[in-house]
Amino acid sequence: MKGIMVMIIILAVVVMSSLIVLLNISSLTQESDDYMTFNEAKQSMADLDAVVKQLLFESPGSARDVSFRLRRGEFMVDDIGNRFVLQIDTSAVDPETLLEEGSLTIERGPFVSAYEADVDGDAVPEYILENDAVLFALKAVANATSPGAIDLGGAIAQVKIKRTGTVMKPQARVFINGVNNTAGTGYTSLEERGTRLASASIVAHVETGSVRYDALFTLRASNDYIVLTIDVK
Repeated sequence: MKGIMVMIIILAVVVMSSLIVLLNISSLTQESDDYMTFNEAKQSMADLDAVVKQLLFESPGSARDVSFRLRRGEFMVDDIGNRFVLQIDTSAVDPETLLEEGSLTIERGPFVSAYEADVDGDAVPEYILENDAVLFALKAVANATSPGAIDLGGAIAQVKIKRTGTVMKPQARVFINGVNNTAGTGYTSLEERGTRLASASIVAHVETGSVRYDALFTLRASNDYIVLTIDVK
């Protein structure tokens, strides 16, 4: 009986090892297929670009029939951006990637958008940081040339959790050396504007009677929260 038990245990170990090997092979096969799909798609777009460049040097009305095979994905014509777009789901490119190779642009999100818009309906634009998960809006206050009264306690116009539709208006409080330095004179500004950013920040410069500092509100593409950093000058 003892011998049978030993045989069963050995058989179980062999089967488990085989399953692990099969799972590893399956993972490698999927990874290889992703790279092959990506490279074929990239080559197809490069071929299409070459055809377009040839047509530019030919007489008006010249035409070409172009065909290529896609393993998966969706091919689109962007009339507004005046470009061809091939969208595929692949892990062959790292997240937050934006590369330009000649006429080709290779990108994979998520990304952050940084812009101005009126999100609270008061007819005054706010500074916006937005990704797939969250929208953060900070009031636009004065500017570096002409600072004005600023109070971070009411400066956050809106925080929206996009997956649930939850909208909040939290208040910020800044204590430095135990003293409340939330309000003073200063301004807010958008550090960078764009739609395909790995991260973006809004800075609030505040000067009180005892201290001056920059409050930096930062949203990264892969985060669903805002990071607040205080830089005391």
